[in-house]
Amino acid sequence: MATKGKKLMEEHKRKLSLAKLKLYREKGHIIGFQKGHPNYTKNRYKFTKEDYLKARLNRIVWNKGKKCPQLSGENNGNWKGGIDLENKRLKNSEEYKNWQLSVFKRDYWTCQICGYKGEKIIAHHIKNWSKYPKLRFEILNGITLCRVCHFKIHLLNYGTIKQCISRTRCYSSVL
Repeated sequence: MATKGKKLMEEHKRKLSLAKLKLYREKGHIIGFQKGHPNYTKNRYKFTKEDYLKARLNRIVWNKGKKCPQLSGENNGNWKGGIDLENKRLKNSEEYKNWQLSVFKRDYWTCQICGYKGEKIIAHHIKNWSKYPKLRFEILNGITLCRVCHFKIHLLNYGTIKQCISRTRCYSSVL
């Protein structure tokens, strides 16, 4: 009789488990590890959840705060000759932050494609950051986009901002 998915009374559950035990013993199966077996651990370890958490908190990790020299710098497969360091320095500079703020102010903190107004906006370079280094801090080379529209342009290959606007069919008069 299949019992999957059915609610059983406690007495019936007990009878089923006893029948299963009897079946195992008749066939010569050993249920669990018997005393004397190397894996028999009854009453050997009594750890509580608090003991495990305490041991985990006190653990000292050998490489905390250290870089792996075999995988850092020029030895890393993603190394591009130190370009990322320069980009990080430029994007954290005061000049970049002023450019970003100027673009946001000019566009009234509003996405120029969908019209979203809020905190999750990005100052996007119209002409590529890497291909046009002279235009990196030009205010006319920037446009305010929300994260969704920025995602569409970069990751969904919508192409240029004008193409993105025509595909979303809204705010086509912006550019």
